Amino acid sequence: MTKVLTLRPASMADAERLYAWRMDPQTQAASLSGGDFSFDHHCRWLQSSLNRPDRQICIALLGDQPVGMVRADRDGGGWLLSWAIAPAARGQGAGRQMVAAMIAQLQSPVRAEIKNDNPASLRMAAAVGLLPRHSKDGIVTVYSDDWLL
Repeated sequence: MTKVLTLRPASMADAERLYAWRMDPQTQAASLSGGDFSFDHHCRWLQSSLNRPDRQICIALLGDQPVGMVRADRDGGGWLLSWAIAPAARGQGAGRQMVAAMIAQLQSPVRAEIKNDNPASLRMAAAVGLLPRHSKDGIVTVYSDDWLL
């Protein structure tokens, strides 16, 4: 039986898992914000983020196994997406499924900003219909077809 990917809202109970994924060297290299920060700083950020009405953070589950995180921040008439795949789940298609599930859940235009040296995320974005519209300073911005430019 094939496991189904689902999304559930993140909570403070996910703080350690999210911090571990965020501090993974490959995630750090792909991140636009980069940098090391403490677990306490992360917990304050997460608590603040969970209280924001303009931000959604979801944990992707394959069966009952957490495989990644996808975040959507309100961006005008649409949403700015970001994501991280659990190191153990990379290369298995969970990221594509997770981002597609978030896009379906939002039912609004979306965009994402991806480093041009992150081919995995660029391929994943293309697989879910997010197409590059411009590139500047090493960042490729991808948009859904319904994004209002």
